[in-house]
Amino acid sequence: MESQPLSDMQMAFMRVLWDLHEAHLGQVQAQLDANGLSLAPTTVATVLRRMEKKGWVAHRREGRQFIYRAAVSRDELGENVLSRITSALYGGDVAAVFAQLLGSSDVEADELAAIKALIAAKEERGP
Repeated sequence: MESQPLSDMQMAFMRVLWDLHEAHLGQVQAQLDANGLSLAPTTVATVLRRMEKKGWVAHRREGRQFIYRAAVSRDELGENVLSRITSALYGGDVAAVFAQLLGSSDVEADELAAIKALIAAKEERGP
């Protein structure tokens, strides 16, 4: 997996592949189109090929078609991105990241309860 962050377009491709698990080019294109990103088949193929070279995407051959899948899970990518943000923007201060998240958006009561449950579970497991 390359350490360079993904562009918004590449993230759209990853979301499609995570949602579909595996897909051929036409399925990826159709899902991107349904999500409001209309691209030519050649563009979709080029982006998938470039993402594969960077280690984000993998493929297998089925007959004459390539079947694509994400080579990195949503959690793996999330951990990588959050770690970089925590380190680069907040000097490793996890509390500052949480403060930013909680202060910059409307957080519903059920979301706060879920966060509290995650913190309690982490406290029980230890650092």
